[in-house]
Amino acid sequence: MGSAADFDVQNAERLAQAALSGPSAAFMHLVNAIWPEMMSLLATGRRLRALAPNEDDRREIAVCVVEKLSRKDLHGLRSYTGWRQRHPDKTFHDWLRIVLANTARDYQRGRRSKPQDAELLSSPVRILNEFTLTLPLDQQGTRPPVTAAQTARQLLEFAEQRLPVEQYQALTAWLKGESFEEIASGLALADAAPARKAVRAAVASLRREFSES
Repeated sequence: MGSAADFDVQNAERLAQAALSGPSAAFMHLVNAIWPEMMSLLATGRRLRALAPNEDDRREIAVCVVEKLSRKDLHGLRSYTGWRQRHPDKTFHDWLRIVLANTARDYQRGRRSKPQDAELLSSPVRILNEFTLTLPLDQQGTRPPVTAAQTARQLLEFAEQRLPVEQYQALTAWLKGESFEEIASGLALADAAPARKAVRAAVASLRREFSES
């Protein structure tokens, strides 16, 4: 089971308080501090590992946690204050594990309720946010988290320069909301299958590039 042995709990506590009372950039410092621990807990915790059997699932669940904490003016993160008051013997790490477990269960329930094609790829906004969240902090500086539109613009500039033409065109069409069938028609492909393959390849390339930067 994952533990706080290599996790700086006091620093996480400090960053959480700074995020609740400080500028929006402070939340990204917290995200960068807890991200590796969330991925570790999902990979090594017996129960969590069953809910997140592969790296894509673990990354998706971690993104869901960040979204849950950040929405509605950090309402999710603010719940930590009340929880800590009710559990003075516990730490931020204990709370994070609970939030992670609840999110992982919700994620799996959501997967089971969706058709296979619907869960083939994350939503465009989710993927764009994921790239932002996994960038090293020293590349983000102290700027506030970028919006989905800003992230999309940056990613597409990179994609246009580095991806094969077909992948780039498929990706841009998908980000605009086109179905795989529509993408296939626009690119004169045989059917939805090669369109789906092109989008997946483009997303995989961007994910590798931005996670390894």
